[in-house]
Amino acid sequence: MRPLLLVPLACVALLATGCGERTEPLGELLPYPVEVRGAGPDTTRLDALPERVVALTPGAAEIIDALGTGERLVGVPASASVPDSARAERVTRPSGLVDVPAVIALRPDLVVAAPETREDDLDRALRRTRAAVYVEPNDSYTDVIEAVHDLGLLVGEPVEGRRLATRLREKLGEVAAAVSAEEEVPVFIDAGLLVTVPDTSLAADLVRRAGGRPVGTDSAGTALEPCEVVALRPAVVVRLRDPSAARPPGARFTGCPGGKDIRVVELPADQLTFAGPRVDAALERLARVLHPDAF
Repeated sequence: MRPLLLVPLACVALLATGCGERTEPLGELLPYPVEVRGAGPDTTRLDALPERVVALTPGAAEIIDALGTGERLVGVPASASVPDSARAERVTRPSGLVDVPAVIALRPDLVVAAPETREDDLDRALRRTRAAVYVEPNDSYTDVIEAVHDLGLLVGEPVEGRRLATRLREKLGEVAAAVSAEEEVPVFIDAGLLVTVPDTSLAADLVRRAGGRPVGTDSAGTALEPCEVVALRPAVVVRLRDPSAARPPGARFTGCPGGKDIRVVELPADQLTFAGPRVDAALERLARVLHPDAF
């Protein structure tokens, strides 16, 4: 009978060294309950893995997909392009307004919103669904890193969250090193019809981190005339282009004194405005535009 004892003892030994081929720490398997801050007034708490997630911003939808959990997205914005959520319902209109009845009908466990999401829309949805809500910080590159960490915890993928955040940090360091010795480039960001973005926006933050200086941001939201833009003395005008929309003719600066010296560059709007996992590529592309000799 003594040899029979070898089987359970062997199994005990294998458990100590990784029986069942499970190599990840057991602490990563059950991270709940989880509580994170985000950009909202209240913390977000989840007691269990969210199986039905609604993302109200394209950046949040892309982060969730990049974490390997895109199949749990049951609702995404109209402008989202996330392969793993092809069957998800569109829960915002092209204008960006939230389709509250659509959100309620999806019975989400977790809703990911943005600071600019209308509070009354969120309140109506939450009263009917009892979903947890996370407000994604989205005004800067480091905000995106914070959101990646938070969403990694909320959807049960903290390791993937750390991995993605590390990738974003590494690219930030690479670009900072490349442009550190370069002269700052004044940039006017044209979001359309010569309307620029606020100084506290992701696009403006990316310009600064790429070695530029946003100009005209105190006039954000106001359409300027071409010569008013030239008077701001930008070296580069970055036009944010929406590939899905008809492109109006670009403003001409050549008729203004000094306008011939302005370099006009078009970049996809989603790259500089979506607070998602593609910000590292957007940052590098912008830095190469502003400082082509630094790379």
